[in-house]
Amino acid sequence: MEDIKTKAIEAGLCQEHIDTWEEKGIPAMVDYYMANPDWCMERKFPDCSVLARHRDNAKGLYAKQQVNIHADKERYVLNSCTGKILVGGTSVVRIYVGLDSVLDIQVQNEAIVFIDCYDESKVHIRNNSSRTVRVYRYGIGESTFEGNKVIIKDKGHGKVFHN
Repeated sequence: MEDIKTKAIEAGLCQEHIDTWEEKGIPAMVDYYMANPDWCMERKFPDCSVLARHRDNAKGLYAKQQVNIHADKERYVLNSCTGKILVGGTSVVRIYVGLDSVLDIQVQNEAIVFIDCYDESKVHIRNNSSRTVRVYRYGIGESTFEGNKVIIKDKGHGKVFHN
């Protein structure tokens, strides 16, 4: 835990959250990560080996694994993962993808999906729904799509791609 604390301080995490981790342990760190994935992914904190040891698939946290997910949660965070995600029905889902993940995401029915893609991660979106899928790309990874109504916003370079 001391090593994680040192890295948290280096990443700029506030003392309040560091104290909570020391008091409540790793489950509190996982909860913080799930509540703030954008902050954590931008800083690559905690590192993927820590995430893999303490991943919690029940909460939507996946790390260093092959996935085949039928999305039924509000939020998913995937690091160093490969595989497929299916979102259907009337689900509203946000998917955070990082640490060089490679994912095929299929959207069906009336589902609404937002994807935040970091570093060199790659996503391929198949949108068969009537709703627009929005991809926010923060790294140099590749985002490709099939179907209609996909908007890709390149946050690093200000470009917007859509069909």
